[in-house]
Amino acid sequence: MRTPRMDGPWIWVVLFVVLTFGVTFWGQLFAGDDSVRRPTFSYSPSPEVEPVATIPPRIKGWKAVESQKYALAYDVPSAWRVRSVGLLVGFEPRAGRQMALASSVAAWREDHCATERVSQLAGTGFQQYSTGKPADVARNAADKWTVDAYTPEHGNPPAVRYSGPKPVKVSGVKGFHVQADAKPTPGGKSCLPPRAVVHVVALPGRATGKTTVFVIWSDQGVPGAVPPRELKRILASLRSAGPKAGASTAPG
Repeated sequence: MRTPRMDGPWIWVVLFVVLTFGVTFWGQLFAGDDSVRRPTFSYSPSPEVEPVATIPPRIKGWKAVESQKYALAYDVPSAWRVRSVGLLVGFEPRAGRQMALASSVAAWREDHCATERVSQLAGTGFQQYSTGKPADVARNAADKWTVDAYTPEHGNPPAVRYSGPKPVKVSGVKGFHVQADAKPTPGGKSCLPPRAVVHVVALPGRATGKTTVFVIWSDQGVPGAVPPRELKRILASLRSAGPKAGASTAPG
């Protein structure tokens, strides 16, 4: 996939300008502060700092990743890296598109690509949208993450086949799932895979008019790629982390 962009909490504010894909990284003294100056998005781009998971994993031997802001949690295999509190991850969009950033993230096989400063074979996280119904948000978010993650800087977007939105239930709450299967067009020195998959589940947010999105993006067809069955186990582990936490994700 393309080089991800990360915003996170550091004691010193540091600016790195990375020529590959023109990606800019920066630290911020008060990470997660919604007042940080960024472009205006149609969704909430800067979730506040979130604590480390305080709940156990549902899948034995895996790790739980919790978002107290969205009152949701999911599990990842023990070899995955659960990123630090307040770190936001996203991909530089094509010209004219708005950027998406995810919080409560986990990553698999970081720095696997020798030609990119930052890379990962797969990742997960939460995002919030302020407009649209969950079914529409699921489709739009799947398109957004797939195109941004798997389009080379000066190349063409991937060919994408979308499945859904299909109704699902997460701890009894109705949501919608979209799967995007992509065939990226290689370009330059990027480590784009021959195939990729993105899963998105959109749920009604905790605040009126908000929609919470859970996203999984994963390279496919390369050494070390996460098997589709394992990705579906991560997806199925999505659940409420609130006071009345119930069952995990199930078909609607």
